[in-house]
Amino acid sequence: MKKEVIINIKKVNIICIILFFTSFALLAIFQISLHTEYYFKPSWIALVYIILVIPAHEGLHAIGFMLLSKAPKVNIKFGLHKKYFMPYCHCSNFENTKFGYISSMLLPNIILTIITIAIIFFTSNIYWSLVSSFVVSSGAGDYYMAYLVLKYPNTERFIDHPTEPGFYVIE
Repeated sequence: MKKEVIINIKKVNIICIILFFTSFALLAIFQISLHTEYYFKPSWIALVYIILVIPAHEGLHAIGFMLLSKAPKVNIKFGLHKKYFMPYCHCSNFENTKFGYISSMLLPNIILTIITIAIIFFTSNIYWSLVSSFVVSSGAGDYYMAYLVLKYPNTERFIDHPTEPGFYVIE
């Protein structure tokens, strides 16, 4: 039996906002504690980094689907959801295990957050805490989907929804 699960974009947006401000406060405090002097100045490098994080995030989803879910490359598609103005990586017509699906969703968030937080160690520019907060909060939809998938038994399989942010559960 196939059960459709569509994520609530309003909930994801609320999670995103909470993650952004919470992570910024925590990361700024952490960064201030690391450096004796600090400042806040936007930089071109940070702007370019933010722009590159978006395709890198989706590319890491694809790598996760191929390596962790063992999905064939032909099943992986990229696009922009016009209704939500949201880039996505989609693994079509492939049944993911619970581990494979969750790990593929969270892989970009883990890797990009680690890289961005590592930058904080080397700069006293608090702007990078803001950039890190963007990276952390940009995974809100992934975190929420992983949370929803966790509610199901390990024996269930999951298929990406072909047109909406969500998935099907194969019971």
